[in-house]
Amino acid sequence: MHWSQISAINNFRDDQNKTSRLEIELQEQPELWEEVNFHPNKHTQWAAATYDFTNGQAHTRRRHMLVFPAGVLDDSLNKLFGCDNRLFKLSQQPFPCHNSPFFQNQILDFTCNTSVPNNPTCAPMLNLDQTVQVVEDCNRVFKKSRKDWI
Repeated sequence: MHWSQISAINNFRDDQNKTSRLEIELQEQPELWEEVNFHPNKHTQWAAATYDFTNGQAHTRRRHMLVFPAGVLDDSLNKLFGCDNRLFKLSQQPFPCHNSPFFQNQILDFTCNTSVPNNPTCAPMLNLDQTVQVVEDCNRVFKKSRKDWI
């Protein structure tokens, strides 16, 4: 995905469980890419992915989460935030930005699995008009805030 597609980012460190959780939320459905001709210590080359390694998840869900051992991402995220002021400012904002974990144009399945803690599919259901309004409001805030970053 392109960095510009990120609308919210959060890095949460749980010292009790010794894990770090990187959460991102996307503004739009991502393009999928894969690394080609890998050579250590060389510039990475990317090409459009030939398969969807997410089994369709990337194109239906706007929120994505990765869990790592605590501290593994700290240096990399500090470097990233030091180079990209927009992502740094997003990391300081509340997460998530959008009310729905799904992209607007998807048929949503709000089957709630209560056995999974904090299951994002247990979020309150919005009708289409409410969802469109939330997306428009977030886009308006995003565009207004973006002018301050440049």
